[in-house]
Amino acid sequence: MREASEHSSSSGSMCQQRYNSRSGRGRRRTTIAPPDQRTAQLRESQRRHRERKLAYIRDLEARAASVDVAWARVSQLEEICVGLQTRLAECETNQNTIEENFNAAIATYFPSTTLNGPLDIEYSRNQLRAIPALAESPLVDKFFDCVKAQVDCVDSKFLRKHILHTLNLSSTILDACGIVDRQKVYEIMIDFKLRNKNHNIYINQIVGNTSLVCSDQDLVIEQVRIDPKLSGHALWFRESLTAINSLKDADQLIDDLRDTFDSISIGDCAEERFFKVLELSNTLKEMCKTEEEQKQFMIVTEIARYHNRGHVETVFKKLGVH
Repeated sequence: MREASEHSSSSGSMCQQRYNSRSGRGRRRTTIAPPDQRTAQLRESQRRHRERKLAYIRDLEARAASVDVAWARVSQLEEICVGLQTRLAECETNQNTIEENFNAAIATYFPSTTLNGPLDIEYSRNQLRAIPALAESPLVDKFFDCVKAQVDCVDSKFLRKHILHTLNLSSTILDACGIVDRQKVYEIMIDFKLRNKNHNIYINQIVGNTSLVCSDQDLVIEQVRIDPKLSGHALWFRESLTAINSLKDADQLIDDLRDTFDSISIGDCAEERFFKVLELSNTLKEMCKTEEEQKQFMIVTEIARYHNRGHVETVFKKLGVH
């Protein structure tokens, strides 16, 4: 563009140069009147052509100059955009940090029901009561009473105990049903969690902000690894979760979840490992982009729990949950 500008500028300046009779270029100027009308017309036509050419060159020069100005402005705006993108990323990070600190701070004073409203319970309770194996079972009311205690609790240590009791009760309810009813129960529980999603998120934040007795190194140092060759069920677990589109590249998180679960009862950090399993599970569930993917994830984890129910019972006993 600049070369064209320079070329057009030089061409325009050439047209504006004073006439040089010795240059040998172009038609020689003359003061003699044209001998006939045809010659006069040709001379007039040539003059107009030169004027149009000169006007065209001047227009190109003006446009080239404006393009240079616009290009300089675009380059400047590009630098500004890069700076704003960097600033936006910093602001998003700061916002997430502020929200986490804010939620951790208000958790000491406000239960989940104050911030997110009452639990949606009765619909799920009636659905569970409609299952013959649970129609008269006291486990249903105990389960929902324990869930209500969670959302009304503001002490993170007691909240952990409520969560353990709730999970133990849900496992007991599932194991009390046959194969067909167990599938129905689990679908009802999945729907119950989705109906009360905000409560679950808030409670997970409170538990996540609780300081652990064991360090991260203590949580992984005694993990039981089955690699390089996975057992049949462990391989099924990984393949079932990576089959979910949102989790196809989450192999490492899935292996961490499995390894931490396998090592819960080892050493003195059983409770911390148990909640590490919940944390990893929540992370993977949040990675699922649709509710259908979340349901698929929870079904796979329930099948894994049922397959390892003996190990789960041992863990609950070690944690003092009966």
